[in-house]
Amino acid sequence: MQITAHRLGRSQQSTLDRIASIAEPAARLVQQHMGGSVGHVELAVTGRSSIPDLIVQAHRPLVGRLDRRQVRLLRCYGTTTINPAGTLVIINADKCRRVSEIDKTVVHELGHAVQFARPGARNLLIRSLRNNYGIEAMTDAEAHAANRQVDADEVEAEQLERLARKLTQLT
Repeated sequence: MQITAHRLGRSQQSTLDRIASIAEPAARLVQQHMGGSVGHVELAVTGRSSIPDLIVQAHRPLVGRLDRRQVRLLRCYGTTTINPAGTLVIINADKCRRVSEIDKTVVHELGHAVQFARPGARNLLIRSLRNNYGIEAMTDAEAHAANRQVDADEVEAEQLERLARKLTQLT
């Protein structure tokens, strides 16, 4: 797992340090629980304003031309998407300050990495992105099915957050 800091200030260093110490143990916990692999994960720790840029950099090679204005500014703790190498997990260091928030967010987002490594998931995500960016439309039925999958994935990732308590014992 590759961990990078993207435009972080000194006040966000503790978040980066905590993520660096728990990323591998968290990945092992999530993989054991879900019975799958996180695959190749790039984990970026950044402030809220840089999230759209990182998403555009990840999506552009997969879906074609794209600019920052097509990605809304997220007010989330973290987000996970695909990139050419596998999966990109982005942790919002502006939101994740407390150890419990950091741990839950890392576990949650690594759960999405396992989901995105499942057979067929990557192709569905690329089709959904192309639809969402107005590049290639999906049928209404395909879009509804993709949205149902996103909802199911989110429920599964939220349920994984309870595993974060184990990280304090492991680190």
